Amino acid sequence: MADVEHRSRRTGDGKVLGWLSGLGIVVIPWIASGIISTFLPEPETSFPWVFLAAFVVMVGWIAYGSVRIPRFKRGAIVGSVIVLGVVGILYALLRWLQP
Repeated sequence: MADVEHRSRRTGDGKVLGWLSGLGIVVIPWIASGIISTFLPEPETSFPWVFLAAFVVMVGWIAYGSVRIPRFKRGAIVGSVIVLGVVGILYALLRWLQP
């Protein structure tokens, strides 16, 4: 029993898992949709749809984890804000530097 209690303290009771899930909210769907769309007949046209589906699944996983895993929500929010902020900054830079 002490080992289980020690392990849950070490991982922050789901906070680390939430943080990693939040950081992967864009990266994991991107990689998964790239792999899946490679095996479809029209990879270029199916990639955005597969990415959208994978993104929805990832958001669903974060919502499920936030309800079921203790302290998951706090880490997931921090990780998601970091990644979405970086994506927003990169998008703004690309739009600004575009000729």
